[in-house]
Amino acid sequence: MIKEFIKDNKYKILIEENTICIRNYIRIEDISPLNIKIKFNDIKLLIKGKNLIINKLDSYDLRIIGNIKGIEFINEQ
Repeated sequence: MIKEFIKDNKYKILIEENTICIRNYIRIEDISPLNIKIKFNDIKLLIKGKNLIINKLDSYDLRIIGNIKGIEFINEQ
C-alpha cells in the first residue's frame, strides 16, 4: 500500500478557498500576479486571479495562494 502511494505519479489538485495545492507537476511554465501556468505530462493548468503567489514549492508539491478567479485546463494533444 505505501509502495503504491509512493509510486503514484498522477497529478492531484486540491482547491480550497484562496488556495490551490498541486501534487506531481512537471514544471511551472509562466508566473505573474494574475496568471500561473503549470505543466503536467499531457495537459497544462492555467490559474487566473489576483495577487497569486507560490506559497510552497518543492519537487512534487506546489501551493498557490491569492484571490483565485478561475482555473482552465489546456489539452496539449
